[in-house]
Amino acid sequence: SWYDIKSLQDIDQQEDEAGLFESKRYVEQLVAAELAAGVPSEKVVVGGFSQGGAVALLMLRSDVKVAGVVALSTYLPLRKATS
Repeated sequence: SWYDIKSLQDIDQQEDEAGLFESKRYVEQLVAAELAAGVPSEKVVVGGFSQGGAVALLMLRSDVKVAGVVALSTYLPLRKATS
């Protein structure tokens, strides 16, 4: 899995913030490698399903710009976080 889901009943109180941000950093590294290889950011789309979708949605908070985000059958992680 991308990160721990401790409880679906109380997901706001038990989110694995550190694991989510670690996964986001990993995706940012993957995108950075594509950009370094010459792929323009306008051609990079990040997507995921379930936990991967939640991580993909975190890319909307990233300084690494992508053309789009696709997230299927997921939820908005860290929705109460301010940064």
